[in-house]
Amino acid sequence: MSLLLRIASANLATISWLRNRLNMLQPRPFRSTDAVPLASLVDVPAQELADRLPDSGYIHGHAATRYFGTLSMSRAQQRFARPQVCPECLHTTGYCRACWDFSCYTVCEEHMTAMVDRCASCQRRLTWNRPAIDVCICGAYIGSGDPLCTEKEAPALLISRRIAMAIGGERTISSASLERQESLPPWWSHVSLDGCLRILVAMGAIDRPLTAFKVAALQQAPSLSWKGIVERGLMRLQWAVAHPDDELKQLASVVWEGGLESIALDHVSHPDRQVAHLLTEAIFDHKFAGRFGSLRGQLSQRALF
Repeated sequence: MSLLLRIASANLATISWLRNRLNMLQPRPFRSTDAVPLASLVDVPAQELADRLPDSGYIHGHAATRYFGTLSMSRAQQRFARPQVCPECLHTTGYCRACWDFSCYTVCEEHMTAMVDRCASCQRRLTWNRPAIDVCICGAYIGSGDPLCTEKEAPALLISRRIAMAIGGERTISSASLERQESLPPWWSHVSLDGCLRILVAMGAIDRPLTAFKVAALQQAPSLSWKGIVERGLMRLQWAVAHPDDELKQLASVVWEGGLESIALDHVSHPDRQVAHLLTEAIFDHKFAGRFGSLRGQLSQRALF
């Protein structure tokens, strides 16, 4: 989307104009299937556009999205229609990074500032239908996010780096060194990016014990709320590493059980399924009755007697 916005603004056009030319009835994000008709409008090879746009498909019969070489089975993790930016990066480089399209990317690891999804001038959410890459639809320049004091005080930086590592062409950092510094679980480097982020959300989505959780609210959550989810999830995972398995049941009131169960059923890789199963058993003290990959209705229930 960043490339399309830059091309459109350079030609005094907008994303809406491109959608109208493609006869799109709904203002949805562009997909890889739009690459061929878009190529003739923006004079960019269709394959290059297809590689930069999300591609919808299926894994084990479940809907999934491929984006820059990564697979995702959670729509809440995708910000294709709800952009967030690092204003410092925008003003310096003039383009949006692909890793910003992940909800759990909440802190820019380059400038150590929080990601921004609202205009400081008009307070409206940022959209792709803006006049320039660093200008809000109201005409004001997009302002910077809140600065962070030190890297040690910003655990969300760890997740931002994990996402940047997984995106093709992004700067990479040694995962082994990060694990030593942050006391992460031993399975951290074995699960997929999708599994890592979904487990993190399951661990951090509930902010207070015994609070009802709504998935719809997660899909519309602003960047600031996602930063809280990431920090809580990472803190609870680190707590779990530091305590024996028989004490993990203390987390039952603040962990989203349905989130872990969904990973066990709909997963990108085998380690994702294994970790979700182990966490569910350790925290909630119950096992899955059906085989993995079965229907959700085959999940076991807690014993009544």
